[in-house]
Amino acid sequence: MAQAVSRIEREFIMKEFVENELSFELNHGQLQYAAKFKGFNEKQLHVDIDSTSSQLPDAEDNVDIFLRFRGQIMTFRTQVLERSNGSLTLAPPRSMYRDLTRAFRRVIAPSGVSIEFQLNEKVITLNYPDSERHELPQAPKVNLGFDASKIANLLASFRSKAAEYSSENKVIMFRSRTPDSLPEKLICDTGRMLVVPSPKNLGELVSDNTRDRTLLETDLQRLESESPSIYGDVRRQLTDYAGTLNGKSLLYELYCPLLFHQYVVGYLYLMQGKSGKALSKEVIEYVNEFAKVLVYSLNLNGYFEIREELPAYQDSELVDMSATGALFTQAAAGTPITLYSQLQLKIKFESRVLETRARVMRKFKDRERVYLGVRFTGLADPDFQELHKRLYGTPYEADTFNTGSDENDRQQGY
Repeated sequence: MAQAVSRIEREFIMKEFVENELSFELNHGQLQYAAKFKGFNEKQLHVDIDSTSSQLPDAEDNVDIFLRFRGQIMTFRTQVLERSNGSLTLAPPRSMYRDLTRAFRRVIAPSGVSIEFQLNEKVITLNYPDSERHELPQAPKVNLGFDASKIANLLASFRSKAAEYSSENKVIMFRSRTPDSLPEKLICDTGRMLVVPSPKNLGELVSDNTRDRTLLETDLQRLESESPSIYGDVRRQLTDYAGTLNGKSLLYELYCPLLFHQYVVGYLYLMQGKSGKALSKEVIEYVNEFAKVLVYSLNLNGYFEIREELPAYQDSELVDMSATGALFTQAAAGTPITLYSQLQLKIKFESRVLETRARVMRKFKDRERVYLGVRFTGLADPDFQELHKRLYGTPYEADTFNTGSDENDRQQGY
């Protein structure tokens, strides 16, 4: 997995390239240039291009930089601020990455290429918020003391047990309303449990069984990075929200989503006053297991009006593409697609259509669009060669910035 390079290390690497006049590769669409850094500061990077070509990037164009430093390939994307004879002034990178999982560079919105996609399986359609997680309703594997056949008895057992852990507890359903508060929106978008304020030892309180179902600091950082228009300062917002709880003499609130397939149909709510016990691993394990049992019981008793359909092909807006994967968007109201779903793609050129399977490896969103990063999993060799030539202008050969064998390269993607 790609790793972010720290600011201090980034500056050290840039300094090494300047002082030792090291070459790197600058990419713009299908065009590749050998280049060298001539200097940098907090506001600008100065680059000399080793090319007599007149097709240099213009101001406001995005470019990709690939550096090889001490045996590792690193990359960042930035914008051209100014172009002059044989040189470019670039904006400094906000981030740089190493240990790239993509063996082929991305081409930003390649001209004349479009993608249509279709989910390879029937989907459950419900009028509830859909999250980035997916969970099938399943009968409890062990006897937890819950009677899943009778919802009333199940809810009564929850209220009795949860009273041992909390000052107040509720089961909230989204059948007749939509998420409103920040905690509700967070658990609906992520499908993960939220504790406010998050205790410093939360990472120690989650087990292997609950870690993927709990919003941790790393998840919040990812939301800020991937969905800045929605969650750009979510950690500060949660800190402010936690401050209101402190004013009410509350120790914590816990929100545990009820996840049916990818839909958050409601949540379990526990609130603990300052005179109560601190959050424990036992509490997290209990609400996690009860949430699963309750969803199973609701489905068993016909609570959901389920519609199954095989989605039609949908148009997308292509963001970027490599020879092994692509990033594209769909409307937020489109068919809900979860991580690791299998898609069927049509990659369209002016005079040819390439068809391949693809698996969703990344998913994030802004206020209007959902972004899907996919890895191609069924592209035939002739089609792969054709795609490589269309994107990069040359047939496929092991090049400077491919780091593995042909087979390994083909397996890389988002």
